[in-house]
Amino acid sequence: MRGFDFFSEPIDGGTFLLLVVLYFLGAKLVHGNQKLQLLSKRFALGSFFLFVWMLYVEWKPTSAEDWAGILIRALVLSGVVLGVSWTILPPLAFAWAQTIAPALRVFRSSRDALTTRTTQQRLERERLEKQCSAESERQRLAPELERQRQESQIQAAKDAELQAEAQKRREECRLRCELLYERNSRPLATAFPRDRFEQFLARYMHDGLAAESVEQREELLKETIRETLGTSDSQTPKFRTVSEIAAHFEARRQELEQLPHGEEIVDHYRVQINKQEDEVLRRFLKS
Repeated sequence: MRGFDFFSEPIDGGTFLLLVVLYFLGAKLVHGNQKLQLLSKRFALGSFFLFVWMLYVEWKPTSAEDWAGILIRALVLSGVVLGVSWTILPPLAFAWAQTIAPALRVFRSSRDALTTRTTQQRLERERLEKQCSAESERQRLAPELERQRQESQIQAAKDAELQAEAQKRREECRLRCELLYERNSRPLATAFPRDRFEQFLARYMHDGLAAESVEQREELLKETIRETLGTSDSQTPKFRTVSEIAAHFEARRQELEQLPHGEEIVDHYRVQINKQEDEVLRRFLKS
């Protein structure tokens, strides 16, 4: 085999003793420190492959004996690297922990503090910018919002006034009907008793209807009361023939059909008109 004398010379007792001392001394130094043990083993493994490659380049092995020599010497040399690593790394680690590591911790702490402070300043700046933007937008929209608020208040006041006026009109309609009924309660007691009168008010003249509808129904109710009393303006005409009576009441029925009321109300007044027609015919035939 060819190569350097260091690789080709056999390992003597002194070298072997040195390896043993380095191994056991290093093992004591790194005992309990798994990180240093793992790092040293990685150095040894890397050196093993490096020595194999170096011996292969130098020796150009051609037989199994050459390869066995290469592997044995690479293994021994990697053992030396392992022992040296175990011996050197603990003092280096101690020096690192006492000098460089604190400085790095201070640097990292300062860097983190600076990063935190910069981030906080950026967030605070963004918050202030958003606040200023929102305030500017509020000031820009303030006149329009105030105008809308005033218009809403004015419209609300108008609506309230209209509702109050409509409610007053409904109440006055019911009051006029009640006064008319009270003045004629005795003659109306049989033909139009009070419970029917109050049912009519509650059902057809309540506050849920428009004031115009209540006023129209007021006129119908007052006309019904007058007709029941025999004082309706519809009975004032003087009829000369039965055909005039029939034509008159037919016109009233057609007029009733045109009113914007429910079928039940129309039926009620249709019955009243029929009764009035019968009464007029009866009086006409007696005369």
